[in-house]
Amino acid sequence: MKYFHQLTCAVALALCLNASAWARTAVTGLRVAHSENPVAVEDAHPLLGWRMESDERGACQTAYRIRVVRESDGSELWDTGRVLSARSVDIPYQGVALQPDKGYRVYLQVWDNHDAVHEAQTRFETGLMSTKESAWQGAGWIGATENRLDAASLNLFEIRTDFRLKKGRVASLILGADDFRLRNAFLNDRGVASAENYVQVDVDLSGVGTPRGAELRIIRVGYDRGDSAAQPLFAVNAENYPETNINQIFTPENAGKPHEIRIAVEVSNLSVTIDGTPLTGPVARGGFGRAPAGP
Repeated sequence: MKYFHQLTCAVALALCLNASAWARTAVTGLRVAHSENPVAVEDAHPLLGWRMESDERGACQTAYRIRVVRESDGSELWDTGRVLSARSVDIPYQGVALQPDKGYRVYLQVWDNHDAVHEAQTRFETGLMSTKESAWQGAGWIGATENRLDAASLNLFEIRTDFRLKKGRVASLILGADDFRLRNAFLNDRGVASAENYVQVDVDLSGVGTPRGAELRIIRVGYDRGDSAAQPLFAVNAENYPETNINQIFTPENAGKPHEIRIAVEVSNLSVTIDGTPLTGPVARGGFGRAPAGP
């Protein structure tokens, strides 16, 4: 029995002495400018930080080393050497000032209280690092590098905006302009090539309070033969469409107040909603939404 008790104590002591060897310790969350793998760092001397996680009770950081390398040429810009410190938050980069639009790598070593080394690395990129217009030289638009056919982009879209007529009595909106497909007769299913193309929506309130009343005009240019900026494709008013509710929507009392207009196009159908009320009348006449040929 005495021998068993001694054996039990020896095993327990061995477990305590070797607990650190079985514990899992790792460096995680290596960040630059408070972000993981950022791609637009604007600070030439950003802050660095990380976490040390461990299953062992009482585990702690005793030292660290940081190296920063520029990816383009492999130059080492900063090497702290081994720093005796438990700090791991908001450590300022103190190497050569970072350059705009470059990629960098950070290599980190952390020593724990058993003098074991744990490593982590990350990469980041700098942004333009300037608000001056000259910093944008050489920048390119985000998007396709060449024009591609996409019939859906003209067949399905919506525009929603607020307007208020303080001066004048007509509000105009342009839904689209300078579509490259309409400049090519082969791509336009009407067989028309036009240097200028757009669709204009006019809300004319000059007749509100008179027998003429309000009017909504659709002007189409460059889609088909006969399109003209001087002649609307169609006009919604009480004379042309007695069933329209446009004069209930626009009244002498609210003509000068703010309004919201929503215009939705789906293939050859155009619908207009004003202040949440759908405008009645055959708004989509004339095949407005017929698009150039797509893939």
